[in-house]
Amino acid sequence: MNTNPVHDWAQHLASRGWPVFPLAPGTKQPAIKAWEHRATTDPDRIRRCWYGAGFGIGIACGPARLVVLDLDPATADTGPDGAGALAALVLQR
Repeated sequence: MNTNPVHDWAQHLASRGWPVFPLAPGTKQPAIKAWEHRATTDPDRIRRCWYGAGFGIGIACGPARLVVLDLDPATADTGPDGAGALAALVLQR
């Protein structure tokens, strides 16, 4: 039995019909080429990929038919963070 929580999350996301792909450890970068086409919901492929590998989880949003707002925090004192920028936009509108 696999007790890797990242693997378990990958399986959970795939069970919702959202194709997943591995991210290079500690990054937001795909760990595979052609990631959008190779993303999968297949439990066996996910088990093989995430078993003890240290990969993060990416979701192929287009094939999953998801729209995502990525509200990253500011990396320096260059302006508002993502959530702050969205809040300011809401106030303007």
